Amino acid sequence: MNSVKKNYLGKLLFFIPAIFVFGYGIIYPFIRLFIVSLQKSVDGKIIFGGLDSYKRVLGDSVFFDAIRNNMILIAVVVPLLIWSCLVFSIMIYNLGRGSKFFQVVIFIPYILSITATGILFSILLQKNGIINEFFRKIGLDFLAVDWLGNSKVAIFTIALIVVWKELGFGTMLFLSRLEALPEELVDATKIDGANKWQTLLNLYIPHLKGVIVFYITLVIISMLSWVFNYVFVMTGGANNTMVFEIYVYRQLFLYFNRWGGSAAAVLISLIVVVVIFFQMKSRLGLDEDG
Repeated sequence: MNSVKKNYLGKLLFFIPAIFVFGYGIIYPFIRLFIVSLQKSVDGKIIFGGLDSYKRVLGDSVFFDAIRNNMILIAVVVPLLIWSCLVFSIMIYNLGRGSKFFQVVIFIPYILSITATGILFSILLQKNGIINEFFRKIGLDFLAVDWLGNSKVAIFTIALIVVWKELGFGTMLFLSRLEALPEELVDATKIDGANKWQTLLNLYIPHLKGVIVFYITLVIISMLSWVFNYVFVMTGGANNTMVFEIYVYRQLFLYFNRWGGSAAAVLISLIVVVVIFFQMKSRLGLDEDG
């Protein structure tokens, strides 16, 4: 009995550093953020303001513009990125010899910094940039638009740039899972005469199901709280590209409204927590099914 207790305590010791880092690095800052969001300044004095900051944020049309644009990013990036990763990972998996070259090529955009990527595409996608000049020369003048300056297409352009940059990571993630696929199952599908579509639906996707759910959640969280650099570098939130992080940034550092900025940050954090909760719930469901 004593040995069991010692073993339990020994395992618990390994969790203490992680608990400390999680508590001090995430829980404590969130509590401080929530406290600040409940305050306000009156005549230079900080007093309890209740939910005033939340009411102002929720009454701000710009905040809802940010919500809309984050939802657009999710709606465009998630399906396009997942299917692209799925297609490329299966193609590379089936290549066999020579696949290493394509793995390197597809992963290069991911290792570029977001700032460098943003500057690069800001130059390429100018109204009179290289890409639009190419379109004009081949007679596709209608495609020569101001991709980042036109409020109707700017947020969709950013979404496509995100897909291009993140494609490498997702592909490698899916590919690593595919490489654990038993050869017997692959051979069995060939013997049964399954075509490519049947193999995709009945073999590859079921095998990748857990990874797909994980990556979808990761991408959704990223589109809610990790697109600041993309938007800040390419548009600065102009041209109808306002997103959560830019909204919080402006409240805190442009308008010096730390109460409103904190309230907006809390709301975003709660949304991300809800997403993580449903991801964990779906993962548990997959584990039970498996």
